[in-house]
Amino acid sequence: MSDQPDFDSYSMAQLMEAQTGVNRQKYPERAARIDALIDERRRRGLVDVRGRYPERIRTLPLFDGQFDAYRLSAEGADVLFATYPAGTVIESHTHDTDNYGVITRGELILTLQNQEARIATGSRYHVPAHTPHSARFLVDTEEIEFWFDPVG
Repeated sequence: MSDQPDFDSYSMAQLMEAQTGVNRQKYPERAARIDALIDERRRRGLVDVRGRYPERIRTLPLFDGQFDAYRLSAEGADVLFATYPAGTVIESHTHDTDNYGVITRGELILTLQNQEARIATGSRYHVPAHTPHSARFLVDTEEIEFWFDPVG
């Protein structure tokens, strides 16, 4: 039985934590494996998900998309605990899902149907399925997003 942790199953946040805590002199193979996994995930675009989410949330799998988030899959929906660094811009796009969000830190500037709205901390928003929208983040922002499968 190996005493080597299964780093492949670690979330990016867990890998980052392990990278700072590993004794590189005592465990050079572990350190090299952690470094390689982090490099590989960064090459694939799975960067460090930042944010002040509780440890239980930080153990969720990473969302594989154009922003950083932890993903909780549920029947008929996904819940994303998303983090957007200041300066993030998401160009106009649509989703097949009906999306709701609650800003937990920072601010979202949402453009929906040619109307720009500032969604502040504690506020919520709704983007109906198949509706073009874009987003900007002038400050570091965190939110919880609910992506519901289409009804019917």
